[in-house]
Amino acid sequence: EIVPASDLPRQADSVRGCEHLFELTRLRNDRTHDERTLRDWRRRGRANTVAATDLVGEDVVKKYDMYLSLFMIGFHTATMNLSRFAFKRIDSPNRSGS
Repeated sequence: EIVPASDLPRQADSVRGCEHLFELTRLRNDRTHDERTLRDWRRRGRANTVAATDLVGEDVVKKYDMYLSLFMIGFHTATMNLSRFAFKRIDSPNRSGS
């Protein structure tokens, strides 16, 4: 419900989708960074539960807390990743400067 209809690609799918168009020049996995970020967001949210509940209601606060908790676990256990790609365009051999 937080991110409806999301189906994120796997690393290999992203790279495969760029074959013959782009060259992968760098791949970095920042899952531990996102785990720390989500842990901090959850801590701050919990510290402000009353204000958040007044603003959006108890159900929304609980859903976001669960979302943050589950994604933290996913990043911690490496069942989820935050992949950062750098690609370089491959110039077509059919293109010429003339």
